[in-house]
Amino acid sequence: MVRVVFTRNLERHVSCPPTTVDGVTVREVLSAVFAQNERLRSYVVDEHGALRKHMAIFVDGSQIVDRETLSDAVARYRRIREISAEAGRVVGILADLPGPKIRLGQLPDGGVMLWSIESDEPTNRLEWKGSVLKLAWAPDGARLAHGNQDATVHYWIMAGRQDLQMSGYA
Repeated sequence: MVRVVFTRNLERHVSCPPTTVDGVTVREVLSAVFAQNERLRSYVVDEHGALRKHMAIFVDGSQIVDRETLSDAVARYRRIREISAEAGRVVGILADLPGPKIRLGQLPDGGVMLWSIESDEPTNRLEWKGSVLKLAWAPDGARLAHGNQDATVHYWIMAGRQDLQMSGYA
């Protein structure tokens, strides 16, 4: 069961009291909510079923990744929150890529560790010095780029863990 709570801002436009429904994905959860409150649908999703641009959905404190088909698995976010609590620091979903699901956490000495969401086992360790400001995955999951506080940019080719480092960017 998933508890769904809407913002007060949305409540000003349409009645949307908190509710509890069944569902594995965000789409299934919203479909169950809309079955109880059809008027709410047009405020949350567009005519194609994608999340409207002015809307945001958070599951267990993390913003969903798939705004088009709403395929994010609700249980995965719960596991991310549990892992964050166990680690004593914030971890999150950077991207919801096709294939095996991974999570990414920054290491205290620089770099990141990637874990499989399904097995909760480390799958890769990418090391560098410095704090990460921004990370981005290629849609196919084959490359990772990140900008660091020390004005370096790293571009990783995941097959072979090749790091193409560039510096001098501010």
